[in-house]
Amino acid sequence: MKSGVPPWVLIVVAAITALATLLAAAISGLIAYRTSRRSMDHAAEMARLDREAEKATQQRSARRDAYAAYVTAGMTALRDISAARQAGWTSPSWQQLREQAVASSHSVVIAFGVVEVEGPPRVADSAKGMYQAINDYRRQVVTLIRDRETSADGTEEVITVSGPGEEADISGRAALKALRLFVATAREALTD
Repeated sequence: MKSGVPPWVLIVVAAITALATLLAAAISGLIAYRTSRRSMDHAAEMARLDREAEKATQQRSARRDAYAAYVTAGMTALRDISAARQAGWTSPSWQQLREQAVASSHSVVIAFGVVEVEGPPRVADSAKGMYQAINDYRRQVVTLIRDRETSADGTEEVITVSGPGEEADISGRAALKALRLFVATAREALTD
């Protein structure tokens, strides 16, 4: 069957159709590649954001736990030191209360180390102030002052022993104030 169209036209039309089909497939492939690449990039970005959010949540939780443990240790130490202060050094139970106050203030040191690691620096600085204030209060309460006198023969003799004075009460109030400052600083850091 003769159509009246020269064969070279049929060949050119077939070649153009084949090229158009290949070009359309290439363009479709390119569009599909770019779309899937964008989707993968978006999924990777979302996964990264999720990891960062999870990390921030874990860090906040660790900080909150460290701050809570530190406040608890501080309050326990203040309670124990105050109990020794109220009992007075002449009380029969004073030595036991003194030892308990020293032990609980050592717990503050351990909790302070965790807060210092967790940070941030302004919270660690506030924690250090609280630690120093509690330590000062403990020293004021549990340290007995012994006035000594040396006799003519060179022996030393204890003349008087005195317990904590008004300075202990002042340092106790300073320790409580430092604890409140730490709580305020920690609360602010947790809400940032």
